[in-house]
Amino acid sequence: NNPYFSEIKLKNKSYGIIQRDSELGIVHKPNGYNRTRVTNNKGFLNSNDVVSPEKRDENSVVFIAYGGSTTFGYNVSQKKTWTNKLQEKLCNQNKKEEKCKYSVLNSGMIMWSIGHVFKKIEKDLKIIKPDYLIIYSGINETHNYNILDSKKKIEFDNSIKSGDYEIISKFDEWWWVDRNLLVEKTLNTMLTNLFNKVIFKNQEYKINYQNFDIIYKNYINVLKKIAILADLENTKLIFVVQSSGINNDKNIYLTSFSQKAKDQAKDLGAVVIDSREIFELYSVKKESLFSETGVHFSEKGSEILSEFLYKKFQENNIIN
Repeated sequence: NNPYFSEIKLKNKSYGIIQRDSELGIVHKPNGYNRTRVTNNKGFLNSNDVVSPEKRDENSVVFIAYGGSTTFGYNVSQKKTWTNKLQEKLCNQNKKEEKCKYSVLNSGMIMWSIGHVFKKIEKDLKIIKPDYLIIYSGINETHNYNILDSKKKIEFDNSIKSGDYEIISKFDEWWWVDRNLLVEKTLNTMLTNLFNKVIFKNQEYKINYQNFDIIYKNYINVLKKIAILADLENTKLIFVVQSSGINNDKNIYLTSFSQKAKDQAKDLGAVVIDSREIFELYSVKKESLFSETGVHFSEKGSEILSEFLYKKFQENNIIN
């Protein structure tokens, strides 16, 4: 019944968008769909399929956006995510061409930390060979730490001190279902409740001030590994600093990882775009740009963020 799907051929797709992965725990499966999302031939949250590098037009430009739920866009329809809106804007300026040369692939996954992002990039780079990686990630670092700490299976602190980074939780205990059949609706409800009632309620969220330094050390060192990996594959890195529309203690803390990494990301050779500049450039109440969590862009926020990124891409000669 989703009107978005009326524009998409579901004939060769199967119900469910999640599948098991031995390294990451879960990934989006290729050619899947559920009541709110559809995946393409490579498992990205896009209606347009990925064209293999050897068949790609020489003037094509491929972006892959990575992050957690703030990239996935769980609170808006797939068509209204900032990644989808960005692709629309890029293609609209390319209208004279018979075929749009731009693709913005959405590899956002709910709950993913920077470690998950790194492992997914490792899988994607050699297969997709994108021109640009967009990183919008950071709010899940402490959550990843807390899950690992609660399991007591991995000594996170000692691992980081010894230089063993990108340690991740695979969500083994509760992501055992492929999100197929009727259980899909139940899990969607569970996810929404998890975000709105547990993770993003200020009085219930465990702010790990005392562990910030060790969590950040992991974050920045994984970002360095991403930069090295991208450079080896001749792929440019775009680091987008995260922002919040509700500046309570929780959101200030959650977004502080990417904000602190801003200067270091520049030193790593990334094109750095600070989404907080939106608040100065657009005459809108910043609360209106986010959902009730204060960190997930609303439809209006996704529209403005995509417009902002488009302009920044022009300024940095990423597009012409």
